[in-house]
Parts: sequence; C-alpha cells; structure tokens
Amino acid sequence: MINKTRSIVISVAFITALGLSSTGALGAMIEFDDAGPSGGTISYNGDEGVGTLNGALIPFDTITGTGGTPLTCVGCILTFSTGANLTEPQIGDPFNAWTFGGGSTSSISIFGGTSGALLLPGGTELLTGTFSNAGNISVQSSGSTLQIIASGIDVKNSSLANHFGGQINPFEFSITAQLNPVVFDETTGSFTGTVANVDLINNPVPIPNAALLMGTGIMGLILIRRRVQN
Repeated sequence: MINKTRSIVISVAFITALGLSSTGALGAMIEFDDAGPSGGTISYNGDEGVGTLNGALIPFDTITGTGGTPLTCVGCILTFSTGANLTEPQIGDPFNAWTFGGGSTSSISIFGGTSGALLLPGGTELLTGTFSNAGNISVQSSGSTLQIIASGIDVKNSSLANHFGGQINPFEFSITAQLNPVVFDETTGSFTGTVANVDLINNPVPIPNAALLMGTGIMGLILIRRRVQN
C-alpha cells in the first residue's frame, strides 16, 4: 500500500440545468466564506461503481451578498454526497480522473445560524439541493490540482434569501476548496483531504425573458378581462 500526501485545490461548480437559453432579471449574489483555516474533509473510499464523493463538517463563518449587510455564520456546516462512482483512473492514465453520478440519492446542504442584521437559530437549514443526473460529477487531478464539475439545483432559506435581495429558488453556485494535506491510497483508489479553505458563491438562476413576457401577457389579459366585466 502506497500513501502520498499532497496539497490540492478542489474547484466545484454546480450549474442548474434548466434548458433555457434566454435570461432576464437577476437577483442577489450570496457568498458563504471562511475567514481563516477551515476544517472538514472531502473523500472517496475507492469502492468503484458504488462509492460516493463526500464532503463532511466543512465550516463557514461569514455570509455576504448584494442587497443586504454581511452576516456572521454561527456553526455553519457544509455537507455533500454525490451519487455512485461511475469511472476511476486507469493504469498509466496521466490524469487521475473519477466521475460520479447524481440524482435523488445525492445531496448538498448547509446548516447553521446567523447573527447580525438577521438572527437565525443554530441548526437552521440555510441551503439544500441535489446533483443533476444530466451532468455527472467529474473529478480530475493534474499535478497538485483536483477539480470537480457538476450540475444541480439548490434552494435557500427564505429569510436568508430575503435579506440578500428576495429571490428564493432556484440558485446556481460554485465552490472552491483548498485541501492540505491530501492522502491518496494508490492500492484502493481512495483519497481523503483536510479542507484548509472553502468559498461558496451562489447566484440565483436568471428568470427567462420568455417567462417574463408570458407573465406580463397574463397580467394584461387579467386587466383587460376586469375592464370588460366592469
């Protein structure tokens, strides 16, 4: 069994797949951040075809965004689990690459409280979502970089969303996390990394122009009908 310890940067991008090409108004951006050394782990047990990619006990301490004052995130913890492993690195592959599925068995969440202009008690569900089957989660390592790309939909706590502009769901978000150290087991194909820094930037999915036009048209018909009735 051979173990290697490395410093690795993990980049995770989750983009909602709605099949909509036109976009309209955007709501508020919300960012979860940790000011200093973080903690928690991201790992895979090496069980090909069955094992999942898991993030556990990853803390945040601040929430910032447009349309609202910054908040202190009290005891906020990020947790995620993908669907089952689909492929693993092959012998001689110059890039260590894994892919994972999504769907209803996958999950991502942030629980915690807030202090400042918005007071939410500890253990409040601030974010919850799932990975999409349409975009399998890919993990690729080249040198000291490990990148994860996926798609999914998440929903914000309504009070938190209102504090930063009002739109509740759906949102799209991206995560970057620096792991140091990371241990790879080349015998089992597993790896585990301690999270040294993590940021989650979250933007609401744009409202499609077509939907805006449809809504305007419906309101117009309602007004016309009311005038006729009157």
